[in-house]
Amino acid sequence: MVGGTDQESETTDTMSNPLSTLPVPTLKVLAKMADDAVKSRREELGQAKAEFAVDQTVVVRATGTVSVSRSSSDAIIAQKAKPWAILAAALEEANRRLEAAGAAGIDLERVVEMAEGANPDLAKQAEKKAKDHLKAIKEEVRGFRWGGVSVAGEVSVLAKEDHRNEGAA
Repeated sequence: MVGGTDQESETTDTMSNPLSTLPVPTLKVLAKMADDAVKSRREELGQAKAEFAVDQTVVVRATGTVSVSRSSSDAIIAQKAKPWAILAAALEEANRRLEAAGAAGIDLERVVEMAEGANPDLAKQAEKKAKDHLKAIKEEVRGFRWGGVSVAGEVSVLAKEDHRNEGAA
């Protein structure tokens, strides 16, 4: 580690967010259950701009299972080939050749209309050709993709206490 010890880094992380001291699977269960609860009750926050004071002690018990699929590396895919750049270059080249031949050019609007009725097999063939050509002209780029995470769990509220009105009176 550069610039300090692992222990110093852990202390800094836990000072900025004490939840970081909990195991990641526990955090995943808590996050999923909290997210589900908030989604089902969002309307309680209203529609107007607002700020809510929160000062509560909450004791919860989280139980569940966190499943992680295998992480992997992946090769360049057609989306990384910038399909809009490919389309723009193709239109530019076609229009240049048409102009040289004294013919009218092709506009993007017409291409979009034609694409709506395009044969899906031809589109798949074009995608395959683009991928194959990219592999031929570019160094293969490998990226890293984290495995997916699925969570099934329960959270029980064992105790809660509201501290917002303490000291008032």
